[in-house]
Amino acid sequence: GRPGVVVLFPYPLLPADNGGSARTLVLLRALRGAGYFVWLVGVGWRPEHRRELAVCADAVVVLPDLPGDPETRIRESGLNTLRARYHPGFDEVVPALVEFSSPRVVLASFAFSAYGLNRVPEGLLRVVDTIDIQHRRADVALEHGGDLESRRCSRDDELEALGDADLLISIQPEERKVFESMFPDKLHIVCGHAVEECRALVPDCHSRKVLFIGNRYDPNTLGIRAFIRDVWPTVLGHVPDATLDVVGTVCRDLSDDAPRVRLHGFVPDVEPFYERAAVVVNPVAYGSGQKIKTIEALAFGKCLVMTPAARLGVPKDAPCVEREMHSMADAVIDMLRNPEKR
Repeated sequence: GRPGVVVLFPYPLLPADNGGSARTLVLLRALRGAGYFVWLVGVGWRPEHRRELAVCADAVVVLPDLPGDPETRIRESGLNTLRARYHPGFDEVVPALVEFSSPRVVLASFAFSAYGLNRVPEGLLRVVDTIDIQHRRADVALEHGGDLESRRCSRDDELEALGDADLLISIQPEERKVFESMFPDKLHIVCGHAVEECRALVPDCHSRKVLFIGNRYDPNTLGIRAFIRDVWPTVLGHVPDATLDVVGTVCRDLSDDAPRVRLHGFVPDVEPFYERAAVVVNPVAYGSGQKIKTIEALAFGKCLVMTPAARLGVPKDAPCVEREMHSMADAVIDMLRNPEKR
């Protein structure tokens, strides 16, 4: 039969309204396309997603949602943030599934799923797609005026969580260096965000649409608020018929009273928004890892103006415009006025 892979995912995979979900969906489809039998073990998925999950995995095991929120579990249990986000149901499902299916690989997405690898016998390849360096997130946020204290954990916490892995996947080269320093005896590879094949989307040359897509996450919220407050009035002063479309769950944290700003919320298909956009912006205030929306915009062949934080992990020769927030307006105005430069 086909070689097996068991994938552990710690929260609802669908709708794919964040980078971790989007990345993992592409990974699952790639594994199936390469001939693997994919077992997907996850948390809190809904019956209406069954058909879409069937495209990604050959078999699905769904664990119930954990009660309460992570902050409450941390406060009441005394667990660190990684342990508090781990679903104990993995402890039962993983060994049973390994015994039943005899996979070659067990892969955990994120450090807070990786405790489940403790239940995998030696001899099978145990992999973690790290996606981020968890113990750095809160401090990076604090340095930039953000708040990810609910995600704070220590380096030792992350060492423990990842300790049973044989192979660590980093999302970009700088993060690989960090994980290599933490685990010099493990195998390490870099695998950036990927998007499935996209066609170049060229808008009408008269388009004055600017687009931002993001989930409800502190760097996105701070970034688009600052863009609307500090950059957008200047853009409108020079291109008064411009419109800013904001797509994604980040809209929940925004007011709808800014001039010529349209909040669309989560949409099942972002391609029409990319197609109509003259300029895509990614004004994230800070971050780590790699920004899936940066990769997605480039894959669609869009003109992209972004902050240095949005460029993390992106090759230096990528066709995009990098600006600090205070100088983004000039770049956006230039691209709106001069379609031949896009």
